[in-house]
Amino acid sequence: MASKRHISNSPYILFDGPSKPTPISRLVDSVVELQAVTLQPESSSFSVNSGVAAFTLTNDSERNIEFGVRYLIGFKGSDGIWYRLPHPGIWEDMGIVIKPTGKYTIKAALNPKLNRNKPGTYRLYKQIQFTDEEAPVWLMTEFRLE
Repeated sequence: MASKRHISNSPYILFDGPSKPTPISRLVDSVVELQAVTLQPESSSFSVNSGVAAFTLTNDSERNIEFGVRYLIGFKGSDGIWYRLPHPGIWEDMGIVIKPTGKYTIKAALNPKLNRNKPGTYRLYKQIQFTDEEAPVWLMTEFRLE
């Protein structure tokens, strides 16, 4: 009978325990506030056990905005630094366009079992781009897990 001590001997799969969180302070410095484009959570707080948190991206500008499905979620560490909440998925690279006065709902995965989310303040970061500009900008909104 074979031993069950080794599941795989592949050098591509190594489990060294939990990795340290990645700071996102550089991203925080690049967030832009736009009065005509808003990003708001559907609720000011969600349960720490919630699998998904929903947000509304609203375009009240006179231009089209475009973006992909990718987003980042950050959490504030006990040291006051913002860290990236790990996301285990693969992002589809698809273009979404919101016309003036349009809205789009973002359903962000919180992965509570994987991340062991704790109560506290979190942020959703979303990169968008006006279709007539080359440089994308980051938007951010805060929410709580309780």
